[in-house]
Amino acid sequence: MAAHVAHQWALATAGEPARAHIVHTGRRALRGLPSTVKQVHLGPGIAGGDLETGRRLVAALRGNPTAAKVFARAAEVVVPAGKAGQVRRLSRQPDLEILEWTAFVDDLADVRRRQLLRTHQAGAQGRAGLAVLLEEALAVTHRSPATVEAIGRAAADLLASSGYRELSTQAPFFARLSEADQRANGLPALLRIAQLSLGSGPEPGDVDAARSAFDAAMDRVDGGDLSGAVRLVTLGLRLVFHSELHADGPRSLIVEDATAVLAPWRESCFGRYAASLTRPQTPPPHGPGPAETAEPAGPGRPPRVVVLAGAYGSFFQPVVDVLTAAGLEPDVVLADDLGPMLKRRDPTEQIVGEWLRLADPPRWCGLPEDRGARRQLDVLAARLADADVVFADWCDPGALFASHLAPESARLVVRMHRVDATKAWAQFVRWPRVAAVLLVSEHVRAFVAPQLASPGEPLPTPLVVVNNIIDVERYRRPKHPGAERAIAMVGWGRRVKDPIFAVETLRELLADDPTWRLHLIGRDFADSALVPVADYLERFRALTADPTLRDAIVWVGFTQRLEEALDACGFALSTSVVEGWPVGVVEAAVSGCVPVIRDWPQVAAVDGARTIYAATPDWVVSSPREAAARIRAYADPSSWAAESARSRAAADALSSAGATAGDYLDVILGPWRVGEPAPPTD
Repeated sequence: MAAHVAHQWALATAGEPARAHIVHTGRRALRGLPSTVKQVHLGPGIAGGDLETGRRLVAALRGNPTAAKVFARAAEVVVPAGKAGQVRRLSRQPDLEILEWTAFVDDLADVRRRQLLRTHQAGAQGRAGLAVLLEEALAVTHRSPATVEAIGRAAADLLASSGYRELSTQAPFFARLSEADQRANGLPALLRIAQLSLGSGPEPGDVDAARSAFDAAMDRVDGGDLSGAVRLVTLGLRLVFHSELHADGPRSLIVEDATAVLAPWRESCFGRYAASLTRPQTPPPHGPGPAETAEPAGPGRPPRVVVLAGAYGSFFQPVVDVLTAAGLEPDVVLADDLGPMLKRRDPTEQIVGEWLRLADPPRWCGLPEDRGARRQLDVLAARLADADVVFADWCDPGALFASHLAPESARLVVRMHRVDATKAWAQFVRWPRVAAVLLVSEHVRAFVAPQLASPGEPLPTPLVVVNNIIDVERYRRPKHPGAERAIAMVGWGRRVKDPIFAVETLRELLADDPTWRLHLIGRDFADSALVPVADYLERFRALTADPTLRDAIVWVGFTQRLEEALDACGFALSTSVVEGWPVGVVEAAVSGCVPVIRDWPQVAAVDGARTIYAATPDWVVSSPREAAARIRAYADPSSWAAESARSRAAADALSSAGATAGDYLDVILGPWRVGEPAPPTD
């Protein structure tokens, strides 16, 4: 036993300059001890050999010269049960730590579990092993505060590696921790994130779980634990802005009531502190806002424009084309130019930590340095240097860091689409630093505005609604023969696009005419650890494998020549559960496809689709049966040709209304546009 404990002690103190001595009564010297462990062997035949073992060991501390010498220098002594008082009386060191044997063994095991939790294999490769370590650490009753902290840190790592099932399975074990320990480590929020990722749906307790994580974060700040605070803030934000609550399902809590969604953040201690950083009541420290400092370009000096392409998709090019046509030479910064941190779609500890460093340097400069993050931000800062105008397409990590890193004299404009308007990034941006926010539709504006200002507060920056820009000339091409029997769905490979609705529409059509074809244009589904996404994909795969459907589906795949793919199609479906202002279906309509647009369920109550397509209400349908009926109504080639022409004309009008080159130039360039003639509209 003595040798075993010696080895355990050596493991627990590995890498430390610690030394230990074992005083034991074994019949022979112990073998195989680590070099950090020495022994004092009280073998048989020496004075006191007739004493009970515990008494003999205590006597050796006084009577054995070697043991007495070691005892005099010791900082900690481990003694048999019931002998602590006797050893205390022998010692002349008032601060000597004396532990009984069982407590020492428990402490060694606790230290070892803590070490294993802190040094576990990260990522999906180590997920199963980490789950086992967590279960072991939670199963014992002896846990130090440091080990409870290691449990919280390891659980967050398991969550970050998509260990949703493992965490959900271990929920009863986490309940063995005190309620105070659970809340101090954000475990209620962490477990709810895991359960939502497994498809549990929202629960009333989500608000309290998120708020407690934010409040615990502020406690960590006050206690000097900055890294722990960052972890807890990130957990709270991941719960409040979980995609299963807002983004892809038939309902969106943030669309229905953004103020209620944000309540746990805004009402928490940390949320109020964060608001003071992003919405300061005084001008920025380096001078007034960009709109007041920018000067119109003089002769021969057009403004230097930087375009941040964003993390969510490539919608920036038409804006770049408008800027180029106006005689500017925009510097386009792609997400790949900046690095993986700035391509994230959800908050990470790395992003939250770097944001806090920039927003409040005196308080957060003590965070451990992240050189990888620093390099990425240095690249962004270098690309923004000397910019007169910065246009960020998407409210994403690039936009939030640009609000801190762009020159104070630069005009910063951010465009928010539907998907980024359901994310946490708006809570990080220095909105008084932003000259204007471009929005793609009124229904997106309706749930963005309450994210930027609490009820009764003024908006920190103007919100301007403009349509997406469509290059109509690109799609003015003749259709292939037989196109009137083919239906296009552009950009289908995501659950929010709901391609099952499209396949069900195809099934309705095939019931009385086997010549119909559905062309799925765009990338297939990407892998996802979210169970609702996996379940949806399984249903979609089973449906498209049905013999009555599979031969009627044309898998076109991704193409950079969308206009050519649309040449073969005479109808276009938009079947999403929600859209902001969909580009693909309008591009298809410009090409002559007859549009069939679902009344997007998330925003049907506010007439999202019916408002955008108010001039063509017959485009909007509510079910696969209605979609099939609209398509059948134009199945005859002559009827289709007439409706195709009407669709082209309506799409041309939709593309130009509120989305002219001049509209974009006015908002993006602001004062730099003064005195310039407006370019021709499309």
